[in-house]
Amino acid sequence: MTTVPNRHPHPPLADWDATSLIMQATDEGRTVSELLAEILADDAAAKRAARWELAGNLALTVLALIVTYCTVIGAVEILVSLGVSA
Repeated sequence: MTTVPNRHPHPPLADWDATSLIMQATDEGRTVSELLAEILADDAAAKRAARWELAGNLALTVLALIVTYCTVIGAVEILVSLGVSA
């Protein structure tokens, strides 16, 4: 993946209209197609980042549930070994 120095991500495609696309491309000295391709790439990167964040949060939640389960089972085993009945 190639990064462009000093480039800031553009707003999502839904925030643009035809006039603002043309004006922005003209201001940057590029074609509308080039600008549109860059905006779509930014949108795709944002979606990928959101998916990875969701996957990470899900993995941490599953890990927390496993740790909690093991802690409860361990506590019950300790209580049973001490002769405490429910």
